[in-house]
Amino acid sequence: ETKQYYLEGSTNHVDPVSLEDMAPTCDKPGYTGRTYCETCKSIVDFGTATDTTGHNYEVVDAGLVCGTCGDVAVLGTGVVEMNGDLYYAVNNKLVKGWQDMGTYEGDDYINGGAPFTMYGYAGDDYKLYANTTKTINGITYTFAEDGTTMGAFTTNATGTRYSVGPAFIKRSWVTIAGDQYYLGEDNYMYTGTRSIPKNRNNLQEGIFWYLFAEDGKFIRDYTDLNGIVPENGKLYWVVDGRNAYGGLMLINGAYYYARTYGEIVRN
Repeated sequence: ETKQYYLEGSTNHVDPVSLEDMAPTCDKPGYTGRTYCETCKSIVDFGTATDTTGHNYEVVDAGLVCGTCGDVAVLGTGVVEMNGDLYYAVNNKLVKGWQDMGTYEGDDYINGGAPFTMYGYAGDDYKLYANTTKTINGITYTFAEDGTTMGAFTTNATGTRYSVGPAFIKRSWVTIAGDQYYLGEDNYMYTGTRSIPKNRNNLQEGIFWYLFAEDGKFIRDYTDLNGIVPENGKLYWVVDGRNAYGGLMLINGAYYYARTYGEIVRN
């Protein structure tokens, strides 16, 4: 049916011409059913717009390139979400392995509640592991939807350590799922009766004793601990759960000398 269009003081658009439909591209919409007036050289009916198809990015030489039009995505540095997958880029290039995913501040924490670095892992296909469990270098990690992991415990013949990805935690309190643990200088979890400085940079603030379960969970401050206490092949003079200076002491017929921070001198 011929469409008739009228404007006061103008001629009619009679028998407008149908234009060829234009298919959409990756970044430009198309249309169907568009008509055109040859007399006045104007669009009569714009027809129906069709949405862009969107880029179909694929990994090419550590970049993301559209397989349809050849567009190269600008990646920058950080997490990149593309076609439902997560990647990590540094200076516009995709990278593999462990990556810094930013600072975490939440209920589970490391180092007595201080914010700590979260990590993610990009596999051989450059995709970050997300919403899955993966074993990397013998340690099994759980990765969240955003690609981050809270880390994982790992146990060997020596003891248990806590890995946050590229490194093991040491000299720090760790709270995981509501339970507290302490990782020592050698990265291994404390168990039993152990001493921990309040501030390693200033021992004058005190070295205190704590009680841990065999699975490493913190039980309590050992404030009722007194006397000579062994730890890692050394002896310490402890008063009310804190290392103390004792000087020269006669205990059960034997002489001992306790230094400033409680360590007892032995022959």
